Amino acid sequence: MPEFWVCCSRVKPIEPERCWSVVRKLSIFNSGDHGGLLQITGQPRKAVQYEIGNPLTATRMTQRQLPASLYAPLRIVLYENEAGRAVFEYDRPSSLFGQFGDERVTAVARELDASLEGVLVKAAS
Repeated sequence: MPEFWVCCSRVKPIEPERCWSVVRKLSIFNSGDHGGLLQITGQPRKAVQYEIGNPLTATRMTQRQLPASLYAPLRIVLYENEAGRAVFEYDRPSSLFGQFGDERVTAVARELDASLEGVLVKAAS
């Protein structure tokens, strides 16, 4: 890892600790109205599927195991259950990426577990 990274600024290098606090954030890349698709069944639902992630985090895994790109970005669905409550559903990143048997990839995935949980808890509150 370089001593200083140029992150969030192309002019002034910043310390790696500060850079990591920025790059660990997750972004929404895409969303789709999955509930709307169910209109063809005559039973529309409230459900949105999101693709979220961080390209720099994904690169940390795919440089070790290129097939990990199958699961980056992550997919999350937010839907209204039968009781009318909002529910987030997703596969735990460490489960998805752990299948490659590479501890370097799994370690990053465990970081994603914590980041994703934090983001979803914040979104739900």
